[in-house]
Amino acid sequence: MNKSILATTDPSLTVNEFCALEKISRAELYKFWRLGIGPDFYYSGAHRRITAEARREYQNRRIAEAEGAARAASARARAAASVRTQAQAEAQANAAEASATPLQP
Repeated sequence: MNKSILATTDPSLTVNEFCALEKISRAELYKFWRLGIGPDFYYSGAHRRITAEARREYQNRRIAEAEGAARAASARARAAASVRTQAQAEAQANAAEASATPLQP
């Protein structure tokens, strides 16, 4: 089959095209596949192809993961700030108590 005809009728992406669009290396994409988090693909002969739908699903998963990580980081930061605030309040209370206690001769 003429490759130019195939290229215009097949909207799926090659591994190289996908990596260029997503700005990731081939090694990273293959690592994602090994980890089970890469985009779905099919074989065209011996070559992997990634459909537009598979790319969208991959992007949506990555966005959801990033948002989840951001929420978790925000929650950790709020918890740490709360602990710091509580420790500061306790330190101030201790300092006030110490200054209010009369000195024993």
